[in-house]
Amino acid sequence: MMKKTILLTLFCFYLQYSSAQVLFTYGKHPVTLDEYTASFEKNNPDSIHSKSAFKTYLNLYVNYRLKVKAAYDLKMDTLSNQIADRQAFEEQIKSIHLLDAPTLDKLVEEAVQHRQEEIELSHIFIAFKQPYTETEPTNISKEEKEIAERKITEIQQRLKNGEPFDELAALYSNDPEAKNNKGYLGFIKAFTLPYHFEQVAYSLHNGEISKPIISDAGLHLFKRISNKKIDGSLSIAQILITIPEDAKATTINERELLANNIYKEALKGASFDSLVALYSEDRSSNNNNGILVGMETGDFDPVFEQQIKALQQDGQ
Repeated sequence: MMKKTILLTLFCFYLQYSSAQVLFTYGKHPVTLDEYTASFEKNNPDSIHSKSAFKTYLNLYVNYRLKVKAAYDLKMDTLSNQIADRQAFEEQIKSIHLLDAPTLDKLVEEAVQHRQEEIELSHIFIAFKQPYTETEPTNISKEEKEIAERKITEIQQRLKNGEPFDELAALYSNDPEAKNNKGYLGFIKAFTLPYHFEQVAYSLHNGEISKPIISDAGLHLFKRISNKKIDGSLSIAQILITIPEDAKATTINERELLANNIYKEALKGASFDSLVALYSEDRSSNNNNGILVGMETGDFDPVFEQQIKALQQDGQ
């Protein structure tokens, strides 16, 4: 009902009121027609300004504003890794504004080529600072760099001797997820990784392992496993049952039991929309019947993406 109300409001204001009028609100936050129109024009430069075009884009726009609001509510903008990611992105795009036209054309052509396929990767990371923390490293000594270089050289030799990449990742990688995923990153697409990592990933052959790549934090080895053509984006709906970070085993079991019961209800024919309304704890998608629009490779955890891509039919 919320979406229908917003859509009706859009066309009422578009026909009868000025662009300064409030188009819709979410919580205490108003969105003006002027804001929406500017976003529509920017992202749909060649679109015919039809009712269906405005309606389709409004669904995406509302989802976007709700996701941003949910992220702020969760104070995600204050997390150290988010701040570091933003700073790294700022550094990446600085040079683009200083490029000459031929270099920029070459980068655009490269990005177009990379967007045509997904690359399946695994990763080993040896940090300069030990024990490793996810905070930005400072004052890295020459000795710390030499220790990391010796460790990565030892791992390279063991790989040449035939030891499995995933086992060495689980044993030695400083990636916090490596103990669980054994270094497996899943499929990545263009712009998923920092540019110099992406270049390496797309230049490797399947089964090939990269030379050590240096970053501010340490040294990296990538193994390219496979590649495939881009599947395109998917629209999926989810019911999220959250588990607190410090949850005890009993709490985890209770949440898992709840999830399994919801799953059984869905298989028996219960409306997924109604199950979302009753149970889902994802504030960014609940107002859209749980729908996550435009999911692409690299947007979510690899385990999540594997499960989604295993679904073969709409509605499954």
